[in-house]
Amino acid sequence: MQLPIKQISKELGISVSHINKNLILSKDNVKVEYEIGTKNVIINGSKKILATKSQFKNNVIYGEMNLLIKELGYTLKFDSFAGKIEILK
Repeated sequence: MQLPIKQISKELGISVSHINKNLILSKDNVKVEYEIGTKNVIINGSKKILATKSQFKNNVIYGEMNLLIKELGYTLKFDSFAGKIEILK
């Protein structure tokens, strides 16, 4: 499931910067870099491959956030019946 990365990150107090084709997020000694338009994400210098490509659509960057959420100690819950997402610490 792809989520609006910048908007959710800011709500969680994660620092966000957009440099060229990369979106860089950091908080609590965790640095995550999304290579927009690819499945690549770099977490604290270690490259990971996501299931889907992050994408820029309608002025919003969407991508998978499961790895980022886990690295920061959060839990992502999705209630498909209610269509609701919760991110818990």
